[in-house]
Amino acid sequence: MTEKTFVSVFRSSKKPDTYIYVRRGQAWDELPDSLRGIFGQPIHAMDLIMTPERKLARTSGKQVLELLPTRISSCRCLRNPAATL
Repeated sequence: MTEKTFVSVFRSSKKPDTYIYVRRGQAWDELPDSLRGIFGQPIHAMDLIMTPERKLARTSGKQVLELLPTRISSCRCLRNPAATL
């Protein structure tokens, strides 16, 4: 059975080409202050159904899913996240 998880992708207001993946609905305040300070104001880019098989520009769905349960979620850089759809 394939694990499917709804994730939201946000882009950084401070760092170009920097995105963060979080479980859909996760409160921004739950992320560490240090990460929020570096990332800046989150700008919603898209919502995805993440599966281990999903291919992304610089990572894999499997890697994102493995990191989601951690406290800081998954922070990855993508040049063009829309190209992964």
